[in-house]
Amino acid sequence: MKTALAIIALLSALSTTPMLAANHDKAPASVEARLVQADLSVTLQQYEKVKRLTGEAALQAALLDGSDPKQSEALAKRIGILRQHADKLRSEALRYEAEIRLIREGASAGKPK
Repeated sequence: MKTALAIIALLSALSTTPMLAANHDKAPASVEARLVQADLSVTLQQYEKVKRLTGEAALQAALLDGSDPKQSEALAKRIGILRQHADKLRSEALRYEAEIRLIREGASAGKPK
């Protein structure tokens, strides 16, 4: 029984060696790249939420179909604000993506081959 456990332990240790060696070649992401990636992630989550809220407000406006002019006007204003905010978040996300690309290109250019 002890021999079987020793063989299993040895085989599992040998099977993970190539994975460890493969990860050794990859340079760890810089703190700056990780921070920008976190900013991108948060921005994308906010963008998704704003787009969802825009869709919900548009649906409410369609369901009202002009029956309550004040509420229709308020919803139209809300939709406009949400769309502007979504456009701003989209621009931010694209800027973060470009920044990440530049950081990665700079890191790969500095690596010896």
